[in-house]
Amino acid sequence: MSMADTQALFGAPKHSVLYTLKGQPAEYRIYERCRDGSFGCFDFIDDVLVGFFEGGRMPLKQILSGG
Repeated sequence: MSMADTQALFGAPKHSVLYTLKGQPAEYRIYERCRDGSFGCFDFIDDVLVGFFEGGRMPLKQILSGG
């Protein structure tokens, strides 16, 4: 799955962090998965999904502060 595929499903990310991993461009994105406030955290390396964390109904503020 690519970033474009994920964005097509969930809309624009609520938060995004660019970084590199072993010289490869990477990005961590948080998307609101449903209107009930549930979030998903996605890791992409070179535009390919490599990791996912389902955040449940944890408020975005709490996710961004590290739980």
